[in-house]
Amino acid sequence: MPAALLITKIEPQKNRPHRKSVYLDGKFAFGADEELIREFELEEEKKLNQRELKQILWSVDRSKLKERAIRLLSIRPRSEKELKEKLRQKGAGVKLVEGVLSELREKQLIDDEKFAYSWVESRMLNKPMGKFLLKRELMGKGVKAEIIERVLAENYQEEDELELAKKLLQRKAKRFKDTDELKTKKRMKDFLLRRGFSYEVVRQAVKGLEEYSE
Repeated sequence: MPAALLITKIEPQKNRPHRKSVYLDGKFAFGADEELIREFELEEEKKLNQRELKQILWSVDRSKLKERAIRLLSIRPRSEKELKEKLRQKGAGVKLVEGVLSELREKQLIDDEKFAYSWVESRMLNKPMGKFLLKRELMGKGVKAEIIERVLAENYQEEDELELAKKLLQRKAKRFKDTDELKTKKRMKDFLLRRGFSYEVVRQAVKGLEEYSE
């Protein structure tokens, strides 16, 4: 490869006019957004040495990775661990991924505490469950223990958990009915335990079986 390459053409891409195709010595070399074009002062007839080209290509890769990250976040909120794993799936280097994540943190586009609040709110709305299961899910997504404890303490009181367990039993009462009262209670307990409620909450919720027999 020659010591210096000449930019012979810069033109808008057909389906992505905000991006430009850059040609070196008559051959397509890379695509770049307008911000990168300005940053490196790229223009036709300008020569690039190998060091400059390496810097540009690294920035191009970073820009693509950032676009992918923002696209993933627009689909649904994600924890930092989730996003990191997604970005690494395409073979992006650790340093490149960490650079993008750092920028997203600075811009508050990723924030595990906000993610945890969002996750708990969504779960309570769409699939109510106990604190134990919520905690396990958030830990699986890489959220730190102290963040999980803080979010659950602020949004999930013990009394609320008991009331939630009772409401779930009332809502699904027909599923548990059996002529044998012990079997009915066991079905209720098993259901609540699968939903992540503590044994004490389950015991209190199932107490007073007649409430759910109407």
